[in-house]
Order: sequence, then structure tokens, then C-alpha cells
Amino acid sequence: MEEPLTLDNLGWDKLVILICICALASSSLTQAAKAILKPRILTDAGIRRPLLRAVSVILGGIFGYSAGGFTHLGAIIGIGAGSLTTFVASQIKAKIKATAQEEVDF
Repeated sequence: MEEPLTLDNLGWDKLVILICICALASSSLTQAAKAILKPRILTDAGIRRPLLRAVSVILGGIFGYSAGGFTHLGAIIGIGAGSLTTFVASQIKAKIKATAQEEVDF
């Protein structure tokens, strides 16, 4: 078993792997939660976005905490990866929507 994650034993390779794992897990689990909850709970668009972003950040933190050897550093990295995932996904959606709007206007 590996030792818990600390600043002393955290190298770039471990950091990148942990960020990628947490981001992918957070994104995947958030999409699964969205598919399950959307017809029942997430009908109001005003609460849907913040709730799904919060779920993504929380899941990233939980996954980072467990993958980082149950340390606070792992949780912080996971929270960052979860928030990064929500930001990247929203930017991609905005770009796709803008591109589709440009094609309709043409």
C-alpha cells in the first residue's frame, strides 16, 4: 500500500494522474446523477446548474480524498478537478451553442 499523499511525495506524475482521475470520475458520476434526477428533481432550470456543479465539486472532493490516501491534500486536488470539469464542460457547451447559432443566422 502506498503512503498517504503529502507535499513531500507529490510529484508531477502523481498530481496529473490524480487530477485526471478525479475529473473523469466527477464528470461521469455527475452525468449519471443528472440522468437519474433530471425528470424528478431537476425540472427547475434556475437550480439545476448550481446543484449539478455542486454535486460535481463534492464528488471530485470525495474521490480525491479516497484516491489521495484519505488526506486533505487529496480532497483539495479532487475539489479543484471537479470544479475544473464543470468549467470546461460549460465552456464547451457555450462554444457549441454559439457555433450552432451562427449556422442558423447564416
